[in-house]
Amino acid sequence: MILFDWNKIIKESDRKAKKFFAILHLLTFNSIPKNRKDILYSVYGKDYSGSSFLIHPEKIFYYFSQYSVSEWVEYVRIASMRNYNNYRISKDTSLDLYILDKKITGNRLLTVKDSKVFFLFEDAIGEN
Repeated sequence: MILFDWNKIIKESDRKAKKFFAILHLLTFNSIPKNRKDILYSVYGKDYSGSSFLIHPEKIFYYFSQYSVSEWVEYVRIASMRNYNNYRISKDTSLDLYILDKKITGNRLLTVKDSKVFFLFEDAIGEN
């Protein structure tokens, strides 16, 4: 599990997907840049802490090629809207649909059912 701040990541990545995923990789695997030319070098050592969370962020990188970059970014963005304290109490990884600022369309990583958004790789039990 990682805790992060969506706004800090977006600001630091300059809305560039490669840098965005480099930050997520850094947070997920505690990566260290190999040299100054490594993309991790520009994002290493900065504070991305926050109350947003991903339970299984490593699955983003294991299954990255099976989904589009926009699907992954939307997945992380919507996951960042969840309340961590609610998760700690209830272990519920879903998000109430009314919290979303726009409609979800065509994202295979997200499922809407009974006014809740469910995340494909966020099962708290780890069955995915």
